[in-house]
Amino acid sequence: PPPTFGRRAVNSQPPSGPSSSYSLSRSSSSSARSSPIISVTTANHLNSPMAQAAAATAAALEAKVIRKSAREVSAGEGQRQDKENGASTLPTMTTQPLVFESRFESGNLRRAIRVYDREYDLQLAPDLNDTEARCQWFFFSVANAVPGIPYKFNIVNFGKKESLYNSGMRPILCLAEACGVEGGESSEGQPLSRQSSQEQSPQERDADRSGSNGQAGGSASQSVRHSWVRTGEDVCYFPTPYRSLPAPVRCTTSKTPTTRKGRRASVKESSGKGAKSKASKDDEEASKGCGHGLYGVTFTTHFESSSVYYMAMCYPYTYSDLQLYIRTMLHTRVMMGPRGRRDMREICRRSLVCKSLKGNRVDCLTITDFGTMADPLLPDCSTAGAGVMLDRPYVVVTARVHPGETNASWMMKGVLDFLLGFSPLAIRLRRTYVFKCVPMLNPDGVVNGNYRCSLAGCDLNRQWGNPSRKRHSPIYFVKRMIDRIARSGRLVLFCDLHGHSRKEDVFVYGCEPFRGRDIDRDQLDPRDEAEARARIRLLPFLIAKHNPAFVMRKCSFKVSKAKMGTGRVVVCRELGVPNSYTIEASFAGASCTGRHMTTREFEGVGHSFCRALAEATDAIEVGVDTEMELLNQVDEACGLGLAALNMRSGENATGENGSDSDADSG
Repeated sequence: PPPTFGRRAVNSQPPSGPSSSYSLSRSSSSSARSSPIISVTTANHLNSPMAQAAAATAAALEAKVIRKSAREVSAGEGQRQDKENGASTLPTMTTQPLVFESRFESGNLRRAIRVYDREYDLQLAPDLNDTEARCQWFFFSVANAVPGIPYKFNIVNFGKKESLYNSGMRPILCLAEACGVEGGESSEGQPLSRQSSQEQSPQERDADRSGSNGQAGGSASQSVRHSWVRTGEDVCYFPTPYRSLPAPVRCTTSKTPTTRKGRRASVKESSGKGAKSKASKDDEEASKGCGHGLYGVTFTTHFESSSVYYMAMCYPYTYSDLQLYIRTMLHTRVMMGPRGRRDMREICRRSLVCKSLKGNRVDCLTITDFGTMADPLLPDCSTAGAGVMLDRPYVVVTARVHPGETNASWMMKGVLDFLLGFSPLAIRLRRTYVFKCVPMLNPDGVVNGNYRCSLAGCDLNRQWGNPSRKRHSPIYFVKRMIDRIARSGRLVLFCDLHGHSRKEDVFVYGCEPFRGRDIDRDQLDPRDEAEARARIRLLPFLIAKHNPAFVMRKCSFKVSKAKMGTGRVVVCRELGVPNSYTIEASFAGASCTGRHMTTREFEGVGHSFCRALAEATDAIEVGVDTEMELLNQVDEACGLGLAALNMRSGENATGENGSDSDADSG
């Protein structure tokens, strides 16, 4: 132990022999032998100010060291007693631990770490085989909670830098109870929806998840009511101290960089300012042995009981939910309409597009009035008594190419429910169009709880340009189906349904009219170009009239290089369908209401899409004047300049203001 400094004895005698300097000597008293004390003595100046200051300093140091030694001794004795009694030195845990589970369909919790008594760090399983480890969707269950006590959860491995959690979005929570399936909203006005799902036994879940990718299977043991409510207090999205695994370094050998047209890039283009792309920065981080920085969300919630609760980012819609919906609809076989009982096969038929990598079905629902037509493009078109060939236009609607965007499935459900109903608008749409609906393009990703990728580890919505028959089979076969319809000149509309995690409201991504590289801009008629731009914006404009959550000013019709492989761009540019859209619905809610969107409101977006299509069809069938009136309304809302061009064209045609040269030069 370090020596202790004692107080100097004022009455102590100086050492023998004459001396006029300070000396340090050890006391020979018994107390000094048991606890050595260094005394400061002087021969002739015992009462000097310097001696008194030295004595005070020594006394203070001695008192400090004694207190420290006493604490060390007491701590050592306490640790020794705890070791003898088998006690732990970790913080005391007063509550029982929570029980987490995600070995069910679309679940993706990988690890739960108890950091404090009622605080847990949660790590999500990233998309399978994805080198970028993308992760934003979560779905898991919690049990064994103490009612009424706050619990804090930190989900620590998100990939995106921004999220709507800092804008008011909250996770959803539900209590699973074995009873009937109902729907509605809570009495307090909180967004609340109920979803039909399936609950399997632990043996069935383990059997389904035993493989590397967990093919969905098994029968439902009982119905489970999911009363989803928004939960969470003190919600915050923040950068965490964790980092992802390093991505594999891309090969940068002596290959000459090329541009999109295939020509060789010059040295100035390949090594100039700004040539350091995001990929090169990723390679640098990977070479340092660490991946990207990760982000997390923290929130506090309460549980009303110790039963099983489900927690998710948005309202789940699984592969089994879709199969149950299709079976229930088709196996009923009969629907009650205004004209009595009708067979469902008269308006809807199911066909198999392909099987996924794991063997899950990629279904296509063909909806039209089969009783009055026969079409070689339709499956099983040999309808009795249908001898007339009708050239009905086609509308293709797809969803869930990104498995974590569950609100896209609820919008698709709204489209299907509307088209399969017996309202006058639904009957008119079925008699006017042939609808090809692909409700789930990525069933493997949905089953495994992926956020963006398929089992091949790639984003399927970037593979439309050149899809592989084996690795991207859903995109390959759906594109082949769309191409076959487009070659017949009967495809009038393509729409892909998505969810958005960083923007509010509902909006559309479209494509501006593609002029091509060989067309001279001076040869284009500005009025025709403005009219084409207005026609592309007509459907979003009508959706905004029918749905207050749809915001027209958030729609974008520009195409960036990063979006060249998406479905809407390939269908527009390559297959020649100008009315090609992506409808995006926020995971949070609408800015006009300030509330989270419910499943009923997501389904309402699908209803609004159908109503807008019916209104646009009516305007086209009525005549040119009605259509131009709608286009002028679109022009006024979007500021395309069509009205000014029409006025200028009218002036040139009538020769007003003396400018008749254009009219005479015909």
